Amino acid sequence: MILLLCKSSYTQTYNFEYFNVTEGLSQSKVTSIIEDKRGYLWVGTSGGGICKFDGKNFEQYSEKDGLSGNIVTDLNKDNDGNIWATSTWGGISRFDGKSFYSFAHKEGFKKFEQLNVVFSDSKNKIWIGSKIGITTYENNKFVHLKELNDAIIYEIIEDSKGNIWVGTTQGLSRLNPTTQKIKNFNLPIKLIEDISSNEFRKLLIINNKLWIGSSSGLFVFDLGTQEFESHPLKYNIKVNDLKLVGNKLLVATMGGLYQFDMESHTFVTD
Repeated sequence: MILLLCKSSYTQTYNFEYFNVTEGLSQSKVTSIIEDKRGYLWVGTSGGGICKFDGKNFEQYSEKDGLSGNIVTDLNKDNDGNIWATSTWGGISRFDGKSFYSFAHKEGFKKFEQLNVVFSDSKNKIWIGSKIGITTYENNKFVHLKELNDAIIYEIIEDSKGNIWVGTTQGLSRLNPTTQKIKNFNLPIKLIEDISSNEFRKLLIINNKLWIGSSSGLFVFDLGTQEFESHPLKYNIKVNDLKLVGNKLLVATMGGLYQFDMESHTFVTD
């Protein structure tokens, strides 16, 4: 695990601090990191469950502690401060500050092949993206949405109007939680580099624009005009994550870390 520490100045500088199993991390392959309301970092791993980091020490949680699975695919927190975790083999768990609770068939939750993402919206509804669509959790009840059954769900976020935006293997979808109506958006032919271009894996809204990390590069979708534009990387490679730090958009890819200047709309080369 690498922690990125940023210092604000005229020239943005970054300090990296590296942690692995020697320092107490349960597994070296990290899949997700979030910060809770007390400032602790929760780290999901691919095989080692979850670790809570207080800045000095790691505390490990696994299936024996109530976690649904040790291969954690995503972590998120709801408005009440609960930590939610999804796992590869179809499990979802909630940590209430004291212990983990894993949901099972008795709550109406079906075990899917793989859960990829968990998200809590502004109304505290939980959205779960899997290989067979989306399931929501509200008022102690799971509901599977049939509208996106044919798509693998990679990412779920919410805009300022309460619309839910979903990144899938088939492009971008906007869901109105009130009407349940869905509208799909795909890249225009002129922006498609290969068959994986419409696999939208990471979404980030900045100033009414939706930044998209796909399996073959970086795109932007204007929420007003509903038009796409492309910001080509050096290679058409998969984007793993997007993070805004100051006026720089950090783009984590399979080929390294890129910096995109949000003022000049160019990639930083030095």
